[in-house]
Amino acid sequence: FFEIFNEPVLQSWLHDIRPYEQDIVKVIRKRTNNLIICGTRLWSQEVDVASEHPLEGSLNVAYTLHFYAASHREGLRQKARAALGSGVVLFVTEWGTCSADGDGDVDLHEARLWLNFLAEHNISDANWAVGDKDEACSALVAGASEEGGWASKAGRHTVLTSSGRFARESLRAFAEGRDEKVIADGASQPCRTSLLWVFIAAAMLAWTLGRPRLSH
Repeated sequence: FFEIFNEPVLQSWLHDIRPYEQDIVKVIRKRTNNLIICGTRLWSQEVDVASEHPLEGSLNVAYTLHFYAASHREGLRQKARAALGSGVVLFVTEWGTCSADGDGDVDLHEARLWLNFLAEHNISDANWAVGDKDEACSALVAGASEEGGWASKAGRHTVLTSSGRFARESLRAFAEGRDEKVIADGASQPCRTSLLWVFIAAAMLAWTLGRPRLSH
């Protein structure tokens, strides 16, 4: 797929972002009908504003929503509901378990609420980040091997951070057809959650391809 504008900030949706993305969509459509994901205003949060004036020719076009669980809560989900109610398709191309700066406290409770929300509305997502940088959003502890092999012989996955364990267990639950959520120590308890998390891009990004329904 194509994500054509990463995190616009204060530009106008109507006068700046939308016209630019409309032009890019026209160029891409000359060559392929693959999914195009359009960035939205204010670090890809104002999906409700974009949904009021969507791009023309919206076949296989989605609008991106970014969230970090410790910073973005029900207020942002309300924006997402408004956008969905307007008939647009959303794709969460970046989310984290921590604060919006990629660090700070990990909020797994709020992350569960978000994942349940995404599952409820069939919204695909991409978790940030598969890396060993010393910050809360990293899935790996500092110094983890870039060649993988992250499971210890005892199966305790000691190279995974709390965020990494949460994402890993969410992936495994989805892949194995289990209904469960992850608690802070990596164990699980019953709850409906759906996430498919794929490690890509040389330990920098994971994306989820498990929730289709992106065309309308």
